[in-house]
This record gives sequence, structure tokens and C-alpha cells, in this order.
Amino acid sequence: VGARAKFIPFAGVDGLKPQRLASFCDDTATDLGEWRGRDGRLHHCKHSFEKELEDGGRVKLSWSMLADPDMILSLDTEAEHGVKLTHCKPG
Repeated sequence: VGARAKFIPFAGVDGLKPQRLASFCDDTATDLGEWRGRDGRLHHCKHSFEKELEDGGRVKLSWSMLADPDMILSLDTEAEHGVKLTHCKPG
């Protein structure tokens, strides 16, 4: 656990490995008034994944959101780049 944690794919589904959000976002940004990212706009981010497993089961995941990927720190993807959470408290 922590910065040394590695993604271990289950049933060969390495397509679900955490990835940086920016790789799923359009370059075109949208102005939504008060909901603004760092550049004053939000980007449409989306991803779909589907795979048939060896036992005939299916894994399917789809998501879509408006976000500023530069304003989101994902500990899942940044641990391998040296980022770690050292302290956390409410408020």
C-alpha cells in the first residue's frame, strides 16, 4: 500500500489500470459559468471499456464527466511518480 503499491490486474483485465484523467479528455473546453476549471472552462472526459473473460463473463465500464483534469490529483495514478499522502484530517 502507499507509493509502492502496484496495480495487479484481475482476470487479465489490465485495461482497468488507473490512468491520468487528461488522457480521456477532449482538448476543447466548455464554459459553464460558475463551474470553471483553472483555464475558466471544463473539458468533456469519457471512457468505455469492455472485455470478455475466459469464463464467459463480461466486464463493462463506461463513464463521462465534465472536469478540469489539471485540478484533480489522483493518488491512484501519481503514486508511481512519487506522490504520497502523508497526513489527512477532516475539515
